[in-house]
Amino acid sequence: MFLNAWFNRLQRARVLKKVTDMAALESARERAEQARLERGAPHVVEYFHQMDDPHSSLAAQCLLTLQKRYDIVLHIYLVSAEPAANEHVPARFITEDALLIAPYYDLHFEPVEGAPESDLAMQAMAIVTAASDTQRAEALDAVCDMLWRSAASELDDMALKYGQATEEETQFFLDHGNARRREIGALNSGAFYYEGEWYSHIDRLYHLENRLTGLGARRVLGRKLVTPRPVVRADRLNDDTELSLEVFLALDSPECAIALARLQRIVHDSGVRLRPRILRGTGASGVRVDSAADIHRLKDLTREAHALGVSRAAVSRIPTASQLEQALLLWYWAKSQGKEVAFLSAYYSAVFFDGEPLGSVGSWQKIIGQLGLPTAVVGGVLKAAADGAFDAESQNLANLAQSGFGRFPLMRLLGVNGYVNIETVGHDRLWLIAQRMNHCNRFNDTVFGNYAF
Repeated sequence: MFLNAWFNRLQRARVLKKVTDMAALESARERAEQARLERGAPHVVEYFHQMDDPHSSLAAQCLLTLQKRYDIVLHIYLVSAEPAANEHVPARFITEDALLIAPYYDLHFEPVEGAPESDLAMQAMAIVTAASDTQRAEALDAVCDMLWRSAASELDDMALKYGQATEEETQFFLDHGNARRREIGALNSGAFYYEGEWYSHIDRLYHLENRLTGLGARRVLGRKLVTPRPVVRADRLNDDTELSLEVFLALDSPECAIALARLQRIVHDSGVRLRPRILRGTGASGVRVDSAADIHRLKDLTREAHALGVSRAAVSRIPTASQLEQALLLWYWAKSQGKEVAFLSAYYSAVFFDGEPLGSVGSWQKIIGQLGLPTAVVGGVLKAAADGAFDAESQNLANLAQSGFGRFPLMRLLGVNGYVNIETVGHDRLWLIAQRMNHCNRFNDTVFGNYAF
């Protein structure tokens, strides 16, 4: 039993290191390009659209520009909702997030109350199904806007322009899209696939654009990307601006490692108080290599870490349950010594960026030594009663459950009396946090609510 567990961990670590090695990813891209050239094939980009998904509505608005800007053949698929894709965020968050990010990309999103009507969604899918390959991107962009505004008469006009497939034809086209997405092994929608890599939503489209540009597929040089990465810029807070930044971090999450590295820059630039809420992790936060979707997620984190300059090393360690417990105990002790953020930074760097082996007293002493704290006490801390650390984690878990989120990092910008000014999730939403901080600071308004659009 022990040998089997050890062997499984070893195999998973090998897969993890290979998947998160940027050099290996670039080599795979080179092989894919060589194979494409040998086939004499064009650059085929595949797009997967879910008709009632807000992020898909945003992505659909970029398709025509992508076709004009890049020498690509675009294949558009319709797909159904995949429950596992958004099971760790509240249903309301998807729409609210799309509303928040749309203005940055110069996109429009004007939903009526609630989700689109099912009969209108079916009609929209039938129109897209009937449209020719050359008109499908145009038709999709048009019907998405009408669908979210519940503009039934305008959809009827689109049916006259592009045609409207039968229910059977539409279902066949939808089944085809779902089958292709399963073949790739991905889950979400509003996403793109090109030669072995999955690009989730418009947030990751800049990776695809840079890749195509590097392959010489960009028709017009010198113009900005269709979906450039938002710049995180936090102004220095005024002395009378009462803001703090609460962030839920999982000790088993490489995305939290990326987020903390970037959060520290925001704290440095703005002076905002950072309030970490630490958990060992949940089923949704840790490193997994069990499915194609897991591999796509890890490739995405690898691209992000390297693009942001956070890490140049492959991840080769998966923290065990005992190591996570030790990390929790040492975090709680470091917090009592005024070194909470410093410990978290050193821990994340060691386990996810540097590949340091953890578990022994000596390995933890190395981390604690970086903080300027006495290393001789580490053994005692790991053996001492841990009620305080576990109680703190339990409280953080309760707060997380109350929020409805199960993804990390969950970030909240808090105003006067703990008012939740904005609540969002993922390291790629730090620019929203910084943007809202700057607004509150400029207008001395710390109760500018997340849902006051």
